[in-house]
Amino acid sequence: MDSLKADPDIEVKGQPLTKEQAEKFASCIGECQKDFTAVAGKIGTSVSTALVHYYRVYKQTEGYPSLKRNVKRNADECGVCGDGGDLICCDRCTEAFHLCCLEPPLDAVPEGDWHCLYCTRLMESKEER
Repeated sequence: MDSLKADPDIEVKGQPLTKEQAEKFASCIGECQKDFTAVAGKIGTSVSTALVHYYRVYKQTEGYPSLKRNVKRNADECGVCGDGGDLICCDRCTEAFHLCCLEPPLDAVPEGDWHCLYCTRLMESKEER
């Protein structure tokens, strides 16, 4: 399967997946809705190794755009600055944000459900009707 080959210019640290694991990864990443704990269990590797494969190999394959369209998961990047990292996910939509990028910024992740500004405004406008 040529679409599972890594870009030769990218150095992948750690143990790469076997061909069989890479094929299983490609088939179950969407089925598991990008739940990397479940993916790692199904392909018989660590979550860390599955994540390295996803970011360093799979995101460069022909299958990635289809996965992006079909998986309804929270964003991997902040909706404000576009960087990854520790993000808070909206409990209503798929947006995610760094605490410091919110307006006003948050010092900690709040207890219970949290909604982004867009969803909060949308819910408030529906309540006013």
